[in-house]
Order: sequence, then C-alpha cells, then structure tokens
Amino acid sequence: MIKFNKPARPMLMLLASACVATQFGAMAAEARDTRQRQDHARVQGDYSRESQVQRTANGHTRSETWTNSQGRTASREGVVTNDRESQTRTREVLWRGSEGRQASRQDVTQKTDAGFTRSSTATNAQGQTATRNATVVNDRDAGTRTRTVTATGFSGATRTRAAE
Repeated sequence: MIKFNKPARPMLMLLASACVATQFGAMAAEARDTRQRQDHARVQGDYSRESQVQRTANGHTRSETWTNSQGRTASREGVVTNDRESQTRTREVLWRGSEGRQASRQDVTQKTDAGFTRSSTATNAQGQTATRNATVVNDRDAGTRTRTVTATGFSGATRTRAAE
C-alpha cells in the first residue's frame, strides 16, 4: 500500500489526470468512452512543494514546483492578466510533468452588459486541443440566469448545453 501525505493528494490528482480533461466535464466522459485515458504510474514517496505568487501591474503570476523523494519534479506556471478598459481577464496555465510531458490551458473571460462570456482552450500532452465557449446572461428583472456552453473535445466531438 502506498501512503501519501495529505498535501500530496491534490497534486497527484492534478498531475495524473493532466488536469485538462477533468476541467471540461463533458470531455472527461468522452475520454473514458473513447479509451483515451492512460493509466499513469504513481510515484512513491513524499513530496515537497514550492509556491511563489507575484502581483503584477495588471494581474499576477503563480509558479509552483513539486519535488518527490526521488528528485523528480513537476511544475505549474500561471499568468493572469486583467484589462480593465475592455473588462477582459486572461488566464494562461502550463503544466509540466516529471516525464517531460506538458499540458496547457488558456481562458479569456469578458464581462458583458448582462453577464459574461468565457472562451477556453486546452492542449493535452499529445498536442490535441479541446475548446469550451460559455455565455452567461443575467436578467435581473426576471430573476433568471441563462447559460449556454459549447464544448469540443480532444477527439473533435462537439456538445452544446443550455441551462436556466
């Protein structure tokens, strides 16, 4: 039985799943159905984590590095940029695994008069791309919120979902 300390558990989940497929719920189910998931060997031992957050003039950066007891490292680099004039927030994240594989994600969120739009693009370790576009509209008079999401998975399958 492999025993992990509690801070290592979230990191292992993040690295093992490459975090990209799980961020797009519809694509995670698609990946299971098409057998795109791979079983990854879990590294034994304890981990140490180093984190650094730096405020910038228009956002912040975050850098995290995990090192296991065998000296193998994994990292996450994130940059958030806010443009107050256009009411846009951009987040770019790059994950690097201990075996040299990497995955990335970019989110662009823009405020609208009645809600917001968000466009996300994820690239997995195999270089495949998935997208997710969401539009949220709030009708304060009616007291409703409408959300429409269109997602295209790594295999190219598209799914649209609307909810009130």
